Amino acid sequence: MRFAVSVIISLAVLVTLPVVVPAAEGEKGDEIPVVSANLSFEQVKRSDINNSGASIGYTEFSAGLKWQFLLFDLDHRKYEWEKSEYFDGDQGNDPWETLTRIAPGLQYYYKLDRKWGIWPKFVAIAGFEDDISAKSWTYNPQVVGFYMPTQQITLYGGVGMLYHPVDSIVYPALGVAWNMKSREGLSGAVGFPETMLRYGFNERTALKMDFQWDIRFYRLAEDNNLAPEGFVEIEDITYSLQLEHKLFKELTLSLGLRRYSGRRLTVFDHAENELTSNDVSGAWAYLLGIDYKF
Repeated sequence: MRFAVSVIISLAVLVTLPVVVPAAEGEKGDEIPVVSANLSFEQVKRSDINNSGASIGYTEFSAGLKWQFLLFDLDHRKYEWEKSEYFDGDQGNDPWETLTRIAPGLQYYYKLDRKWGIWPKFVAIAGFEDDISAKSWTYNPQVVGFYMPTQQITLYGGVGMLYHPVDSIVYPALGVAWNMKSREGLSGAVGFPETMLRYGFNERTALKMDFQWDIRFYRLAEDNNLAPEGFVEIEDITYSLQLEHKLFKELTLSLGLRRYSGRRLTVFDHAENELTSNDVSGAWAYLLGIDYKF
């Protein structure tokens, strides 16, 4: 089991360990939207594996839906390999072509009074190559308490966990947030595991910076040539800059660049024993996102 410390500077990322700070009592828009949906596209350029001659890149499509206390997220990666035999030792066969995750979840904001409240959340994440099995799942429980001394400031603290058969990660949720509902000027939340910074130039346009640590687990297929019914753990550190523009009241478009570093691919066999662990060189990516609130 590992104890994870991550800092994320972003307003809405899949980051793996998100904390969303509630609005203060009396602020405009402090009710959670009835339905909130998002779509995103990301193209990650090819990069080398262990300086071996092998390289990977991928395209990711993702979608998310929030309806009051219900959550659902989906992402799908299509990989492009170059000289993958240097990575897995098997001529002509790529280790995997696609990896997919689905993540249903529940959350509940409860205000004890005008200043104190609690936010429990539970998400189950199925990561797989072809089919979902019992060992595809990563479980992410999280409990955060919050205190709002003013309408502009929220203090929060709690703990969360990522549990998977091959690895478990416990992380703190601590920080302070300010002006979370402000559309203009500087707003954000500084803490662990999330730090958010956003600057609104006006009611429609804003700039966001992002630093994110991300770990994902996937169950490989029965006929996978590298590790049949095994697992892959993918670790990344990313930095990004995004421009957000509200096209109209309900629809927001975002464009950005992202830099990948601190990357690692670890493959396990079906018995959860590590087979290989490989560093992956840095890469650039571009991304497009659309958010819609009903």
